Amino acid sequence: MLAVATDALAIWHGVSPDLAKCGRAPVRGVAAYSVIVSGNVTSNIPTIIAGDAIGGLVGGPPGAFAGAVFGSLFGVGGTASYVPSTKSLYAGPTLVFAPALGGGSGFSGNVVSVPAGQNPNAIANGLSYSVTFQPMPLLGSTVTKSPGSGPPVVGPSVGTRVPVSFGVSYNVRVKKGSCG
Repeated sequence: MLAVATDALAIWHGVSPDLAKCGRAPVRGVAAYSVIVSGNVTSNIPTIIAGDAIGGLVGGPPGAFAGAVFGSLFGVGGTASYVPSTKSLYAGPTLVFAPALGGGSGFSGNVVSVPAGQNPNAIANGLSYSVTFQPMPLLGSTVTKSPGSGPPVVGPSVGTRVPVSFGVSYNVRVKKGSCG
């Protein structure tokens, strides 16, 4: 019954019912935006080992120590993004820099709002950059920018990389949704 009512409402507003179900159709009186739900997990163990090795080659044991400390600021791992409006899933590698001792290890989760003029799939797919301000683990915000997809998008975040982190990731589509 709800599906019939939704289809009737979409047709009343002159919109294809399929587009309305996928969240891509403007309906009078309703804000037109989408969201991207993302999360990532990183470890600084590989970057500590690399920093130790490079620092040791350059400056012996003191250089190895300094390189390991510097390596702890970076983390490598994976990210996943889901676009509910198109039911599409994206995943890929990520590199994070967090200017705090051991800051490269951790996790982050966020939900960014995508205005009507931008394609959430274009932001979630391919190369993207982010800055996350995380003053407390449950209270933060993130700004994400994907080249060629318009202005940056913003939303709330949770995570362990306190107080700030900078990330770069490259995602590919893992699952094409029924809407996109």
